[in-house]
Amino acid sequence: MRALTSPRSRSFVATLLLALPTACTVGRVHTRDSVLEQNFVRNEPRFERLVADLRSDAKLELMDETELRYGGVSFNAGSGVADLDERGFSTDRWNHYRTLLRTTGVKRAIRGDRGEIELEFDQASIWNGSSYKGYWYSASPPPGHSRTELDDYRLSKQDLSPNGGYFLYKAIKPNWYLYLFVDGH
Repeated sequence: MRALTSPRSRSFVATLLLALPTACTVGRVHTRDSVLEQNFVRNEPRFERLVADLRSDAKLELMDETELRYGGVSFNAGSGVADLDERGFSTDRWNHYRTLLRTTGVKRAIRGDRGEIELEFDQASIWNGSSYKGYWYSASPPPGHSRTELDDYRLSKQDLSPNGGYFLYKAIKPNWYLYLFVDGH
């Protein structure tokens, strides 16, 4: 019992108790909708460029600061760049994309099977309940449930999809959405 009365233990318990309500409201642990929307407006030409580039090359599947998946093969920025050049994807091109990602704040860009583009802004972690938030580009609304805001979302059984996750979205302009995905496993 003595261990719980030390200042360090009390601080840990207080932090844990403060974190519990936040864990129930998943949206609060991510970047606010308004910040993402302002970022989108400020960088819209760069977002459009990322989407156009991902859509124009069927082999380009995923890219982030350190990894690129091209033609089903993953390449790491630290090694394998020569192999990437041999496949027709130049290092300069990857560096251009990495600059676009950094400028827009996007951590990872993923092209889906049906032409949708997912631009992860906040990636999953233990601190956010394995949830992602970011931008979604698609000619049709994303799978999941439409909301007017994602900031204060609380998990709801009615939002659980058959694949075991919660996918919510908010339209920001034609073909563009903010999204929040929570892994339900």
